[in-house]
Amino acid sequence: MASDTLLRWFDVPGTGRQIARKFGKSLDEVLIRRADWKPGDEGDEEKEKLYVFYNQADGVRVCALTEIDGVTHVLVIYEWRMGAMRPCWGFPTGTIDPDETDPADAARREVLEETGYKIDEIVQLFDHDDPTFSSFMNPANSRVKDYCFLGLGLRKVGAGERGINHALIPLDEWVRNYVPGPDMATNDCTFRVLRYLGWI
Repeated sequence: MASDTLLRWFDVPGTGRQIARKFGKSLDEVLIRRADWKPGDEGDEEKEKLYVFYNQADGVRVCALTEIDGVTHVLVIYEWRMGAMRPCWGFPTGTIDPDETDPADAARREVLEETGYKIDEIVQLFDHDDPTFSSFMNPANSRVKDYCFLGLGLRKVGAGERGINHALIPLDEWVRNYVPGPDMATNDCTFRVLRYLGWI
């Protein structure tokens, strides 16, 4: 439910600068001001502040389903995650390459690269407030978008990426035993898929 009492903020044009960059990721600093800012409010931290955002290419995540002996299975990966410093279960995921204009192309590519499966059909699951993407990586301090896809029908055509294990698990077992897990974006994508399928 939207509220007219929200404190809205806006970037000040021309104030953005990159303060660190490595491996395609960056920290970007920008001056932001509250909507009721007026000349004379300079330096008032209630109305303007320098804000640091984490930035990288937008990402995709794919919950791919297939039927095996009449049971719906989900394609999952198990790989080492540097942030958690532990292996984590999740969905095939990755960033959108500069030459990919459609996030669905990146979604298909990531599934193929990581697992060796091709997807027959793909459906993008949107944010209910914005029909152009699914969610933000972290809406508090990042503007990186995450696109959640439902993949339907899988065909094995390759081995997948070395160092990433993958498996087909019954969907109800995934929901019972693996969700929620440490990867919030995978939890979010699972919820979107279950809602799309009418399970919740």
